Amino acid sequence: MVTWMTASSVLLIGWYGLLYVGVPRFCGRVRFDEREDLLNHLLLVALLLDLALQITGWTYADIGMLIILVVWGALQFRAHWLPYLRGASTQQVRSYYRAFGDNLYLFRNTGNRILPDAYHTVMHVLMVVTFLTTLLQALGVGLR
Repeated sequence: MVTWMTASSVLLIGWYGLLYVGVPRFCGRVRFDEREDLLNHLLLVALLLDLALQITGWTYADIGMLIILVVWGALQFRAHWLPYLRGASTQQVRSYYRAFGDNLYLFRNTGNRILPDAYHTVMHVLMVVTFLTTLLQALGVGLR
């Protein structure tokens, strides 16, 4: 049976998978030969494994997804939203925009704040939706 948790997980994984395709001015492309991308590969494997467990009806798939989303969400918040909320050093701003500067943005840049690009902003919204649907399912609250 497809649940809201599974549907939102599929959307999130599909969106995250855009990194493996690469869309110019939207998101870069993960390279398989760089050590820095190892975490991207491990995350994708963890997400796909949890999705397979959801589809097969494994009882604790929701707990696994919650753990993945909390850890991933904390890392994403630290990298993309904390520097936006509290400001960043000139070096941090320069480094961030060197990596993501050519990407599309939904919001206007404001001085020494790092602004998440459109790809990450949408991904973070999908992460929150997936977290909420997963939490509701884990608590046994509707949305089946």
